[in-house]
Amino acid sequence: MNLNATYSSNWAYISRKYTFLRLIIALSGGIICMDQIESLLPFLITGIFSLLLLVSSCFIKENRKSALFGTGVLLSVFSAGGILTSFEAVKTKADIPLEGTYHAIAENYPIEKKKSFQCQLHIRSVVINGKETDCDKRIISYIGKDSLSASIEPGEEIIFKADLNPLKGSGTFSGYENFLRREGFCASTYIASEQWERSDLPPVKQVSYIALKYRRKLSKLFEDSVISAKARPILLAMTLGAVELLDTETKDNFSVSGVSHLLAVSGLNVGILILLLNIFLHGMNLNEKSRITKEFILLLSIWIYAFITGLSPSVVRAVIMFSFVILGHLLHRKINIYHSLLLSAFGMLLYNPYYLFNISFQLSFTALFSIVLFQPKLNGLIRTKNRILKYFWEITNVSIAAQICTFPLILYYFHSFPTHFLVTNIILVPLSFVLLGIVILSYMTLLIPFVGKFFLIAAGMIGDFFYTTTAFIHNLPCAILQVPAMTPLEVIILYATLFFFSIWTIYHNRKSFIGALASILLLLLVS
Repeated sequence: MNLNATYSSNWAYISRKYTFLRLIIALSGGIICMDQIESLLPFLITGIFSLLLLVSSCFIKENRKSALFGTGVLLSVFSAGGILTSFEAVKTKADIPLEGTYHAIAENYPIEKKKSFQCQLHIRSVVINGKETDCDKRIISYIGKDSLSASIEPGEEIIFKADLNPLKGSGTFSGYENFLRREGFCASTYIASEQWERSDLPPVKQVSYIALKYRRKLSKLFEDSVISAKARPILLAMTLGAVELLDTETKDNFSVSGVSHLLAVSGLNVGILILLLNIFLHGMNLNEKSRITKEFILLLSIWIYAFITGLSPSVVRAVIMFSFVILGHLLHRKINIYHSLLLSAFGMLLYNPYYLFNISFQLSFTALFSIVLFQPKLNGLIRTKNRILKYFWEITNVSIAAQICTFPLILYYFHSFPTHFLVTNIILVPLSFVLLGIVILSYMTLLIPFVGKFFLIAAGMIGDFFYTTTAFIHNLPCAILQVPAMTPLEVIILYATLFFFSIWTIYHNRKSFIGALASILLLLLVS
């Protein structure tokens, strides 16, 4: 058997079947290039050239038509990535007066800091010398800490007078100012207590603001005295995405333990919710009509969950992906999970190219892709008929699979790697299933005396166990492996090494093994 031919045919098959993979690579390339060079002209030229290729493909022979048309499409997507990124960059330019009186809408509840409250503001207008000018810019503000600033709610308009400080981050993968710029902010400011006041206008009724208010109301459920002060923020973060309530110690414990992904409401939580709903609605698979009703309930439920978690980007990404899967089942289509992943990622990058630089976006899609790709291979390494051993092995290999493609990003962003992640994931991931189920039941039985309180007590006990376990792992010797800071080039080479080793392991291709060794050598040379 010719293994090289097999590898080539497999790659050709993957390239044809997963068209969105090539499109995402082209789109990402345009986004990254635009972020680095910050000039629109090359992308306009590329766009015009791609249109010429597409038109030319209509007048040539059939055997060359496909290649020319495909090249034109990829170049047009590449140029689109650059152009869309330039549009987003315009929003973050501080081309507004840096001194004046500003009318702004609060986008979130204030987050308590050491000496102030941090609040995201959407400036709608600025007043200079009595003249009001419309504006559409977002800033990060730090408001003097008092009871009045603590009571600001999403959608409220405030009027403040302060100096704005433009963000200077540009053309790099790291840095706090650049992170804020890619999140859509153009400036930051400090507002003293006497420099602002509430507007007389009624609050703005926007879906995202309403969602945050509903999340705040639901979070009141956990303020019951039966839940400890340590467990309460963990429960709120894991079930409602309120990570801003976590203290530094708890975040550090989860990070060192290798389970920080449990603190962010994301694909794992949505997957758990769908699994629990499938169990509850199992009896609705009897006929076609009830099956369709079940799929609509699933679709509605995950979007309601996204709403009550404040429509955070991580959960919206997961809900979009699972929505494609559910709609496929509804239409009796065979669902390819790779298609769902790639299509949802492609759509979100078209909506906002700066999502590409978001750490949560990168880790969530990379982890899901890694699990889908490697988990079936790992699962086949150990076969057992013992249900308990099989369950723990499946949990273990899911954790291993997720780490394979995410560890280069973890090394790059956090300069460390948790050494005990397998132990904590085996213990705490199954418990996260139980926790979300208990929280859902506590919401459903809130008005029933004693029953709702029973579920709250159970949730609080699990939250305490999460805190105690992660604190114990954090204090173990060699709990985390520290590594030197990495450059983007080193991360790319590390991924190339992973790619070649994966191809060699799956298809036993000698060229891939040589490529992996060459990548390791190159990594050592540039390090």
